[in-house]
Amino acid sequence: MPDRLRSAAAAAGVAFLLSFGALGCLITAFALEASLPALALFSGIWSVLLGAALAFGPAWFSLGAFAVITWLLIQFGGLIASAERLVYAVTEFYHMAYGVGPLYFGQLPPQGEGSCVLALYFLGGLVAAGGALAVSRGRNTFLAGLLSLAPLAACMVVTDTVPAAPPLFCLLLGLALLLLPQAVRRRNPIQGSRLTALLALPLALILGLLFLLSPRQTYAGQAYGEKALSALKDWSIQVLEHIQEQTGETLGLDLNPGALDTDRVDLSIVGPQVYFPGQVLTVTAPQDGPIYLRGSAFDTYDGRSWSNSGGADWERGWPEDLEPLGDVTVRTDGAHPVLYFPYYVDAPGWARELEDGALPNPEGLTAYTFPQAQAAPSALSGDFSGADPAYLELPDETREWAEGVLADLGVAYPSAEAVERIAEYVRDSATYDLNTPRLPDGETDFARWFLTESDTGYCVHFATAGAVLLRAAGIPARYATGYMVMARANRVTPAQPRNAHAWVEYYNGEYWTVLECTPGQGLSLRPNEEGTSPTETPTEAPTASASTLPEGSGEATLPEHTQAPSRPQGPAGPTDGDGTGPSGTPGEQRPSFPWKALLTALAWIAGVVLAVGAVIGQWKLRLLLRARRFAAGDPNRQALTRWRFYVYECRLLGQKPSGALRSLAQKAKYSQHILDASELSALDQGLAENLKTFRSKSPPLQILYRLVLALY
Repeated sequence: MPDRLRSAAAAAGVAFLLSFGALGCLITAFALEASLPALALFSGIWSVLLGAALAFGPAWFSLGAFAVITWLLIQFGGLIASAERLVYAVTEFYHMAYGVGPLYFGQLPPQGEGSCVLALYFLGGLVAAGGALAVSRGRNTFLAGLLSLAPLAACMVVTDTVPAAPPLFCLLLGLALLLLPQAVRRRNPIQGSRLTALLALPLALILGLLFLLSPRQTYAGQAYGEKALSALKDWSIQVLEHIQEQTGETLGLDLNPGALDTDRVDLSIVGPQVYFPGQVLTVTAPQDGPIYLRGSAFDTYDGRSWSNSGGADWERGWPEDLEPLGDVTVRTDGAHPVLYFPYYVDAPGWARELEDGALPNPEGLTAYTFPQAQAAPSALSGDFSGADPAYLELPDETREWAEGVLADLGVAYPSAEAVERIAEYVRDSATYDLNTPRLPDGETDFARWFLTESDTGYCVHFATAGAVLLRAAGIPARYATGYMVMARANRVTPAQPRNAHAWVEYYNGEYWTVLECTPGQGLSLRPNEEGTSPTETPTEAPTASASTLPEGSGEATLPEHTQAPSRPQGPAGPTDGDGTGPSGTPGEQRPSFPWKALLTALAWIAGVVLAVGAVIGQWKLRLLLRARRFAAGDPNRQALTRWRFYVYECRLLGQKPSGALRSLAQKAKYSQHILDASELSALDQGLAENLKTFRSKSPPLQILYRLVLALY
């Protein structure tokens, strides 16, 4: 095979593996709306063109053509909008995991299938160009590796974002073929291409064997790792329970928030949350977006807990005019005491099975399906006769305090404006923080303490405060728990303990709907007053199954006519002061300048800069301390310090220390002779020679050597 043709084939092969692997990991990990076969076809064609252009033509021509294509895509192809959509889709997962706020700039690009495909293909082309250039020219390997690893690094931040095996295999194989022959490639690109071809098959076999021996299971490891983690969790719980028994002190440490209490929520022990990794359930929904899986709801508030009175009417208040959306399928990790159902279920009579706000699961079902539907728009009315009076009850002291808060808000009660104003007030009252302390001893009202004393809280705090203020405003409300999942249309989406959530249900005069009072968690399910379709807030909860579920089965389906939660038209973003998402509710305009997006972006940038600065700062500090050691003491001591570091360098390089320098070190250690400046200079020269050898290595190895040497 001619040398140039071999070079073109090697460059095209590595470029394809890197491009398809990197972008495939991103697409599968974040469930992006892009086709892997189409991506493979694009990566293959683009890689072949790049390999041929770089092998048979000057590099500047290929780079110039790529620059022209980039300019055309920016000017006429909508590349910027597509990139914004991609950034939002990725950081949305980070927001769901850590509450940092997804990144968006100005008006959020419209959601739609393929809306970020252009940006994905451009990124794939960039990765392929870096790989092809490194292989064909034998340089810029560090840049090519960085471009390839960036999409994979984005998948490592959240444990839910697990890339599929085929693209991950391609990416790792491409990186191996890029890095291993690089030393040969730098000296002779033709020989490097031959070595790349020779290594391809054995590396693929070795990597395939590793994938078979150590399969990926949502970053959870092998079965023995799962057993060890489970045993550790059980042991931790036993230790904590023992401590609580001995001390009589409740630790307020929830080791498994997914095990939601269906009878009572003791607010006095709500404290810092610790989430163990693991999957609680999976949900498959008909549309993209957040979904509430409702488990239990509570009607009685006594200031320190939520509970069920046993006398409230749970059946009434479910919407009748529904628009079917499709089926929602839930699969749990084991038999839960309740079933988790979406808003809204349209099975006739299914609500009769509600017991104290939950759907019991006596059959022990682990898989079941609810037909989901969207409720017709309905503005808040003043007629709440359809709701049980229990949903307005409050302790006398709580009501007196809450009415004082409502008077300061300055809106008429009850009204649609009051609902939004209360939600806004509660969201703005504190910072979301899972490390919020317990209710102090002596405090008699959880909601009052949270809104007046605490600077932080999480969903339990915000939902409790919202329900209390709604009741004080004369609007029936109850406290609900379950899970909130960011679903992907017709795809299995996992839910972990950290997805456990609490929210408010309030009665709008026709049916119960969700009000989200927790910052950053989405929008209310309440339809707006102009009559447009309602927007749903993300929420999930455990729920009991209806009578139509067959007994003794592990899987069941409710009747086809079932209400489902109304779905937002786009992914829920960070809530603003008015509780709307990034695109706002109809009739409202976003601020002209996206200050919040800018501050979020600056926070991300500052975090990266601080992390890099910490690494570089520590490195520089170690170099300074080493220089001081070199200059400390008499010339003989300085010589011995240099000699020890010189030997350390030689070991890293795999070479023998110089005999002449060894003699100098022995003279400095064992003789009475005081070394002069020329003898110290010889040791410095040996260190300089080693430094030249380090600098001849590839950029990734140079960085690795620098980090290792800095540890000395």
